[in-house]
Amino acid sequence: CDIVRKLPPHVFWPSPKVDSAIVRVVTNPQKRSEIRDLSSFNEFVRAIFIHRRKTLRNQLSHLHDQRIHAGSIDVAFTELGLSANCRAEEL
Repeated sequence: CDIVRKLPPHVFWPSPKVDSAIVRVVTNPQKRSEIRDLSSFNEFVRAIFIHRRKTLRNQLSHLHDQRIHAGSIDVAFTELGLSANCRAEEL
């Protein structure tokens, strides 16, 4: 990732209380080719980041109207070293 340009609040209306940035993300072709279903992956990433301030655990439990058992999420979080209250924006 590279920050292409930083934008001050006054360039937006209404002005936010934060600075913004244009970010360039270059994908790794090898890692991208390892994703079996790119469409589902993109949908998953969009779903968890659209409400990035909500807890990731809550977002995952409601993903695609398929309730994922909270215990399964907790086990995965523990294995990944994530807090039960982590948010997508923290990733």
